[in-house]
Amino acid sequence: MKHQDENVMNNENPANEATHDWDEVYARLIASHEGLTEEQSARLNSSLILLMLKHVPELEQIQAYLDESRAFSLVAPLKE
Repeated sequence: MKHQDENVMNNENPANEATHDWDEVYARLIASHEGLTEEQSARLNSSLILLMLKHVPELEQIQAYLDESRAFSLVAPLKE
């Protein structure tokens, strides 16, 4: 399955954001779920999100990320 919105990770990055090979990041994320149950996978996602959000100092920015992620999750997956 293709990523729902290939432009999400390909937007221009402000100077303070890391630039990564997003295909590699996505592959590593998927690999981290291999062999897990659905419940374990959900816990991995929750843990990862909380660990990453510890690095966001402003509550307003966290809310913006939550809003954007929620909107993203409501978009239908692309058909291959």
